[in-house]
Amino acid sequence: MKRELLQHRVIRLTFEILINLSIIVVLGVFYFGREFNDVRDFDDDWTVIQDNQRLEHVKLSQYEFPHIMDKGDSVVLLNTLPQDIDKPSSVTLLVYLSTVDVFVDGKKVYSYGRDINEEGKMVGSGYHFIPLPADCAGKEIHITISSCEDEAFSSIPVIQIVPAQRLISCFARQHLISLFISIFLVVCGSIFMFISIAGIVQGNSLSSAVWLGAFAFLIGIWSLCSTKTIQIFSPNMAINTKIEYEALFLAIIPLLVQIYSLRKDSVKWKRYLLRISISSCVAYAFVAPVLHYTNIAHYCKTLSVFHFIMVVSLLIIIIAGWKPLSDLNASVKVLNIGFFALFATGGVDLIRFIVQKYLLSTDQNLSNSLLPLGALVFILFLAMSYLFYVYNRIMDEESQKNLVKLAFHDPLTGLYNRAKWEDLADTFNQSDEDYSIISLDLNGLKSVNDTFGHSRGDLLLTSFANNLKETFDSEDYLIRMGGDEFVVVSKQEKNKLEHAMVKLTRLNHEVSKQLEFEIQAAFGMVSKKEASDMEFEKLYQIADERMYQMKMKMKKSAAL
Repeated sequence: MKRELLQHRVIRLTFEILINLSIIVVLGVFYFGREFNDVRDFDDDWTVIQDNQRLEHVKLSQYEFPHIMDKGDSVVLLNTLPQDIDKPSSVTLLVYLSTVDVFVDGKKVYSYGRDINEEGKMVGSGYHFIPLPADCAGKEIHITISSCEDEAFSSIPVIQIVPAQRLISCFARQHLISLFISIFLVVCGSIFMFISIAGIVQGNSLSSAVWLGAFAFLIGIWSLCSTKTIQIFSPNMAINTKIEYEALFLAIIPLLVQIYSLRKDSVKWKRYLLRISISSCVAYAFVAPVLHYTNIAHYCKTLSVFHFIMVVSLLIIIIAGWKPLSDLNASVKVLNIGFFALFATGGVDLIRFIVQKYLLSTDQNLSNSLLPLGALVFILFLAMSYLFYVYNRIMDEESQKNLVKLAFHDPLTGLYNRAKWEDLADTFNQSDEDYSIISLDLNGLKSVNDTFGHSRGDLLLTSFANNLKETFDSEDYLIRMGGDEFVVVSKQEKNKLEHAMVKLTRLNHEVSKQLEFEIQAAFGMVSKKEASDMEFEKLYQIADERMYQMKMKMKKSAAL
């Protein structure tokens, strides 16, 4: 019980951290979301040379290439830098899977990716921050982009000119929401994994939190890489792009494992479908890196296979995971809403990716992925689901406690009853510990009932029970066997128990002064040491015999 309370406190602390982090995110959005007026879109009057065709006065963000750029294709962009450009300044250019060479006034000022491509490796995607010479105002800029993979890109996002000293802050501002969501997911996933692994080490059942934490962490990493905000921390585009693909390929696995663990009670064929889906994802996550790092097929080549596996997995999840709402408790219902939000955004995001790449490549509104937002909503619903789970768990534990209390406690005195006695017999018979049994018989119950009524007889019983509670330790077992018969089972030393019986006799005498009848009991005591080979019931018989011997002496004394 202490371990479970600690577990709940730790997870509650986790959610408090996440709530505080959310507040920081909101404040960050308001603070860093201020506009910077010195960022300039460099989008008009471009000359585009492609496939031996030259187009003048092109608005670059609205220009769609005649075909998707395949491996070996090149495009040349020409323009004149503004006269009033700030010094020093940089050009920001987002390019996918291509080498980039930049010339200002005929002099090369920037080059990326040629050495990587010559080694047969994937050059990666990302923002190129191109420093401009101090005397670049009014001079021609020449940009050559050469695709290194098939279906690399079909449009160029808006090119911007940014003051060099504001380069990182402007970049962070433009990607503020996705940056904070990504970091939130990474931190959230890390906390979940740390707490769940620590709980598992301590013997708690928190394996589901490991899978959900891994999913949140991987989606957060993928989001950082796909939005290119990872470049704030790591400028290596080739490594960032590899991490982007690998995080995406791996993220689906813990999610499917978690769904499988939630559907253990499903019929066999549904579990079989989920196992096929998990196995397919694991196989792909193993084969794809082998093909990539041996330069047989880079990640971008096998991405369509991954999309196919995702669509099939989504269908399997819908088929195998569906249950009538009436069969679900509140916690699972809330969690299923979170899953629905996640899968819906994942499906929409896949459609967005295909539409932008093949149909509406110049629509910049389609460039932002919805999956990180879906993952964030899922985590929030997960938190709500856990709160429902904790509430239901507490209510179940309280109900269980009440049932145990009814099963093992005497309703009149609050002491243990005969059922608890039988339970103790099994426990002590299997133990080598020393213990003592005291058999007590309350005198005069029948006489009080007959003379004063049963309500006064109940008072006699409860008064004696209260004296027992005050006399013995909380670790001792105080039992009402029925009627006027009581038993104490204690692990205290025998001499301490003898002192306790003296105290009980004194309490009985003091309380009797406030009543119209006397509280008096005969007792007999025996310890395990006296007959170590005897079982619990046999020892009780000895204590009972000694109690009757004392009772007979008390009767003789009363007769005299």
